[in-house]
Amino acid sequence: MNILLFFLFRGIIGGYVYLGIERYGQINRTEALNPESQVYRFMNTFDNKEIKFKIYPGDIINSTQTGPNYSQYKCEDGAYPIQNQLVEGYEYKLGTENDYIVNITQITNIKYKYNYKPPISYIPGLKTLKNFISTAFQPVGTTLYVFGGGWDFQDLGTSYEGRTIGISQNWVKFFDDQNASYTYRDDDHHNNTYYPFEGYNLYYYAGLDCSGYVGWSIYNNIYNDSLAHPGFVTNARKIANNLEKEKYGIWMHTVEGSTYSNPNYILLANELKVGDILSTSGHVMIVLGKCNDGSFIILHSTPSNSKSGKPGGGVQMSAVNPKESGSTNCEAYKLCEEYMNKYFKKWSERYNVVVTATETVFNFKDDVPVTGLFHWNLTNGIITDPDNYTLKSASEILKDLFENEKSNSTEPSDPSDSSEPSDPSDSSGPSNPSKSSGNIILYIVIISLVVIVLAVSIFIVIRKRRKNNNIEEIGDTPLMN
Repeated sequence: MNILLFFLFRGIIGGYVYLGIERYGQINRTEALNPESQVYRFMNTFDNKEIKFKIYPGDIINSTQTGPNYSQYKCEDGAYPIQNQLVEGYEYKLGTENDYIVNITQITNIKYKYNYKPPISYIPGLKTLKNFISTAFQPVGTTLYVFGGGWDFQDLGTSYEGRTIGISQNWVKFFDDQNASYTYRDDDHHNNTYYPFEGYNLYYYAGLDCSGYVGWSIYNNIYNDSLAHPGFVTNARKIANNLEKEKYGIWMHTVEGSTYSNPNYILLANELKVGDILSTSGHVMIVLGKCNDGSFIILHSTPSNSKSGKPGGGVQMSAVNPKESGSTNCEAYKLCEEYMNKYFKKWSERYNVVVTATETVFNFKDDVPVTGLFHWNLTNGIITDPDNYTLKSASEILKDLFENEKSNSTEPSDPSDSSEPSDPSDSSGPSNPSKSSGNIILYIVIISLVVIVLAVSIFIVIRKRRKNNNIEEIGDTPLMN
């Protein structure tokens, strides 16, 4: 009876909380990506005991390769589909075969708890310059810097989230769970860091790095359907050049009158246009716009120090001052301070506005020829400019985005407005009629099944006792001679 009830409850309401990879911080990339050697830890929510599984590595598109060779393929190719969905601390239903997980269904639902609405809206797939900037603002001030964020688990290409429409609530939750002490990298303590160890991304879902952010922004402006197209996440230095290869616009390694050995930052800054992509040897950024004093604003994900001195950072607006590199004495810095403090309050409690060094922004090395800047072709390319954003200054763009949005909607939502985070395995949150009715139906079904099992069990016991009583009566009857 007890065994029957155990399996009944386990089949109906039992789930498994993902605890992470066994020996994380000790095993190398080869072990981590080898489906035969890697072990994944889960906690059974029925009895709170840890259980371990291996995970089926997926079906590679147009390939019959198996085993360690899977590590050569992106999740877009079909490799590691389950690893690219697992979020540490979340609860799942597991489909298993021979100690391998072959499919999962997420039970944890954070939409009700972390329903963050950015202060400005965008339309996925609209393909305009204004919409691109609006899209790029969605993760600003609520997504932390995670090296490898936006990349897949195997660190080769775009993650599922990098090809998903809309801001990920996982990013919002992770930001809300952290504070000014968040540190994106600690080489001395791998178990206490979110930096990818040995080239595989256990925390790919938690935030965005620079290329993950730019790739997600491009995808969400060009497309309106999730996972239906190849992603744009790749090495930061290659993104600008790759966009030209896609015939989306014009890429240039430098401008006339400026070289890497003898850069002319004023000339380079003058060449910039709204929405440009800047790919350097180690970073990639989006140009929001230029100011009247020659300074300009960029949107990027960068590991800036918090007010407590910890290297965390994330997606933010930053100022660049070509006339005096690193100086806050410019219009771009004042605008960044004004809008970050007003519309991204929780972020501003942790971080100051960054002034990015000019030499960092224009780090187009001669020995890295793919670096450079990219202009969108707004005439007959992939996106257009019906709002004349190319003619607007940074100040005019920010006013148009935020003030017009405010006049047409309610007050902007801030991550701090979301409810306090709790145990990730707790999927409770603000009431939802359909969710509540669904739970009631589930409870009725569970209770009904339990009653049926009990009734059947009692019936079986009664019949057995009656049968035994009949046998005893026959056994007591004298035999006839």
